[in-house]
Parts: sequence; structure tokens; C-alpha cells
Amino acid sequence: MTRVAVGRDIESDSLLGFVAGYRGTATTAPTATTFTTDGVNIPVNSVVGRIISTGTVFGVIQSNTSAANSVLTIDRWYAADALPATAGTAAATTPAAGTWQILPGNAPGAYMGLTATATAAVDGDTALTGEITTSGGGLIRSLATYAHTAAGTTTTLTKTFTCNGSDSLPVTVAQIGIFQGVVAAASRMIFRTVLNATMAFSLSGDQGQVTETVTL
Repeated sequence: MTRVAVGRDIESDSLLGFVAGYRGTATTAPTATTFTTDGVNIPVNSVVGRIISTGTVFGVIQSNTSAANSVLTIDRWYAADALPATAGTAAATTPAAGTWQILPGNAPGAYMGLTATATAAVDGDTALTGEITTSGGGLIRSLATYAHTAAGTTTTLTKTFTCNGSDSLPVTVAQIGIFQGVVAAASRMIFRTVLNATMAFSLSGDQGQVTETVTL
């Protein structure tokens, strides 16, 4: 497992970055991927990876401008009470203009993506090369199951993938990535891991389980 540079930044801010957030009332209607913090000037890219919440939905910030009205770029909108299971799940409804706040600390990462690419991971990686993104397929990025025993030294993320008729088969999965969000093109990667053994998917219904173990 390679904890890439961005991943170290995410861990640091998540564990130790308990600093003041921002809040306000937006008078400009948000879009599917942007939010304008009317009247609140946020230093450029100082809230990347944090969550902006409107109460019922939230997004993970990918970048932000610095201006009298800072513009946040988010990956998508998530329902506060129902995380999407896969990248194929529709985004939550874009919120109307109204009250909002940016929470301290980074968003956690529990989404797992797959690739057949066997190239070794390096520290500067920001994406999972060749990530499988086939629309409707069973091998697309998915929410993994989190597990940690109190006082334990490890945390696991586990996911069983089942390919279907929409997947491009056969394919042999060689690596995974762990991400903050479900959007393949716009979510930051924490870990990139070469599997101990590759997983071959040949027929619809084939399954493979992956467990990422993180030592704390």
C-alpha cells in the first residue's frame, strides 16, 4: 500500500486540523458542481478536501477561489443520510440558495476503485491510472465497508465486487485506489495499492473481494 502525498495531507487535516470553518447564507443558486459563498472570502484552496454542508446535502470541496464571493468546486452533492453505493448512483438534488457551513477537517475516504494497470504506485500519484469506469458495470468505484476494533492498530476497508453484463470482460484487476468521494474524475486519492494477487473476472457474476488494511 502506498499512502500518496495527497493522502498524507488528508490524514493530517482529518486527525489534527481542528480549525475554524466557515458559514454564511448564499444568495447565488448553487450548481451541480459549484457553490458561491456570497460575502465570505476564503483563502485560495485552503478548504480543499473539506465538506460543505447545507443541512440536507453536502459536497467534498476540490478547489476554491479567493474573492469577495469565493467559488467552491465540489465533486457532487451527496444526501446527508444516504451515501451513494457506487459511482453509478445519481447525485443528490442540487440545493437551493440558503445557509451553509464548511466543516473542520477533511472528508474521510472509503470509496474503492479498481484498475487492471499493474504499474507500481508512486508518492506523487493523484489518480488511479486506468480506473475501471464502465457505466452500469459492477466493477466501478464503490463504497467499501469500514471496520475498526476499539484500541486496535489497524482499520480495514472491504468490498466484494460482482461483475455484470455491462463490464468489459475479461479483465484482470491488479490495483486499487481509496478515495474521498465517488466521482472518478474529481475525488482525491488517499491510497494506491498493488494487490497481493490479481483478480480475474471473465463471466458476468464473477466475484472478487478486496480488503485494504491500514495500520494506524
